Amino acid sequence: MIQGLFPSGASGSLPDCSPVKVWSFTGHTDRSNGVAMDLQGNVYSGSDDKTLRKFSSAGTQVWSFANPKTPGNIRCVAVDVQGNVYCGGDDMNVYKFDSSGNKAWSSSGHGSTVWGVAVDLQGNVYSCSYDKKVKKWSSTGSLIWTFGGHTGAVRAVAVDLQSNVYSASGDDSGDNTARKISSAGSQVWSFTGHTKRVSGVAVDLQGNIYTSSLDKTVRKIDSAGSQVWTSTGYTDGLSCVAVDLCGNVYTCTNDESYTNLILIKIDSSGEQVWSARKKMYSPTAVAVGLQGAICIASNFYPTEEHESVHKFTQTADAVLYLASGKKTPILCKSIQKNGTDYYVR
Repeated sequence: MIQGLFPSGASGSLPDCSPVKVWSFTGHTDRSNGVAMDLQGNVYSGSDDKTLRKFSSAGTQVWSFANPKTPGNIRCVAVDVQGNVYCGGDDMNVYKFDSSGNKAWSSSGHGSTVWGVAVDLQGNVYSCSYDKKVKKWSSTGSLIWTFGGHTGAVRAVAVDLQSNVYSASGDDSGDNTARKISSAGSQVWSFTGHTKRVSGVAVDLQGNIYTSSLDKTVRKIDSAGSQVWTSTGYTDGLSCVAVDLCGNVYTCTNDESYTNLILIKIDSSGEQVWSARKKMYSPTAVAVGLQGAICIASNFYPTEEHESVHKFTQTADAVLYLASGKKTPILCKSIQKNGTDYYVR
């Protein structure tokens, strides 16, 4: 039985769970476009400096791949459960690397920049492009299918546990949609609620979809394609979105002066948990790890020595008081509020 829930060293209120910066990487020489984290907490980034990099959870560079092609900017990155890494970019190719940074394969077939990449539990890879296509590749790099239902550039892609695929698009054509595509490559539904470009898409363990958009909204869409909620009130368009294992959603935007980045956490019911203003500029991607770590890729802030990959943690602890008199420390990322009561997920 739960007797009470209080912050460590205090009583009666929920602790501040807003993120604290752990490290920033300054080695990229141009904007970072993509970021991902693996099960061990390693971080991966892709950049306009034509490099793909792996960092330890402490922020130390492990390896770097330099794309020899021109153009060779890397626009997106993903990682699978074995630590294999995938990326794509301006050279229109999709790449797979092993956990040590050795290239396993590269596949061509897109007709323009590859802007998004994702991988399922079977190692199949999904890519999307400005060529308005979504493609599925086998774990060995062979093309399985191409989806051509979009009429605008496809900006982001995600995949669920059943290998259903979700794509986000939008450009001057007006195709500001999020779509669900079956594992066989057929469209299941199209969501048309956004009024501007859909810039990011993520999916949770229950098959709910989350989208970010330049229309300054984040939306939750259920597995059948119906809108559940909309989060509004942001000063600029939202460039990216991620979701954790508890269904909490993370997104980024610029502040009104375009001199700071605002990182926002939204709970599974659509209520904002916190927002944090950080000295960064122009966010491009966000990822969340198993232990509440958050990583952001961004453009350079002029005075911050090329800091373009950033790791944050939600570190505040709380103490769970049981009726037996025992005290159990917990991470506050597990705490949710229901009216005036706090409970643990």
